Amino acid sequence: MENFNINMIELPPMPQVVSKIIQIDENNIDLSSNQIQNIISVDPGLTAKILKLANSAFYARSKKIDNLAQALTLLGFKTIKSLTLLVSVAAVMHQNGSNSQIQKELWMHSVLAGFISKIIAEKTGNRKQNEESFVCGLLKNIGQLILHNRFPNAFETVIKKCAASSDPNCFHLLEKETFGITSTEISVKAMKEWNFPDNIAKVSGLTSKDYNEVFEKGGILAIYTVLAEAVIYLQDFFNEEIINDKMNLYYKTLFESYTKKLNIDNTTKDYLTGNLKKHIKNNDFFQFCEEVFSM
Repeated sequence: MENFNINMIELPPMPQVVSKIIQIDENNIDLSSNQIQNIISVDPGLTAKILKLANSAFYARSKKIDNLAQALTLLGFKTIKSLTLLVSVAAVMHQNGSNSQIQKELWMHSVLAGFISKIIAEKTGNRKQNEESFVCGLLKNIGQLILHNRFPNAFETVIKKCAASSDPNCFHLLEKETFGITSTEISVKAMKEWNFPDNIAKVSGLTSKDYNEVFEKGGILAIYTVLAEAVIYLQDFFNEEIINDKMNLYYKTLFESYTKKLNIDNTTKDYLTGNLKKHIKNNDFFQFCEEVFSM
């Protein structure tokens, strides 16, 4: 395949509602809530999807949420901000009408990364950044979705080739060989063109998994995201053939290293590598995210 310069990759436009919401100052909660309500309310489709998710069992409440004002009051500005981003990104990534299994799995992988990153933030006593953790996890590999949208057959060939490799860097090496660029480079380009905050862009641009280097370049949010990726592979959410014995050992070692540095206790470690998969698979939020991608 012809090599492409990064500037030759045309990114799908992100809805204006997302760029507006991302720039809202969160320090003034009352002002922020009014702003986000005004921005979202002009899009009936987006409003309906957010309310549907807000009423799912994942956000179980004693009474039904009928409007954005109630949703903001009950769930909070940061949660609504995350839900808006989730729905908007799903719409952008699905706009070419792709219904391939690979495309769906790439999307759900991103959702899982966000979901598990959020759980890790909460389990480590960092609830203040749980929504930021979700956003970083969701967008970390957005370049893969974009690249698959552009070159579906070639991208799926890259995935199949990596199934026979025990090199954790195999994927990016094959991307570079096949396309002349990597999905990570596209993720960084997307974050810049879509005017996302620097902390999210830094996480999207990470290639190393060394704890100290990850923390230095992306901070604690990057740590949560990388650990979430390890959990996804160790739990084998999609029965991925790419996880052979050597790769399994690699992710186990990474998991032990990260959890030790984060002082995560054995009970939480057991949850992340055991009951978490069952909990997520039966979770309304996870199921709704799959549905949202097909809307």
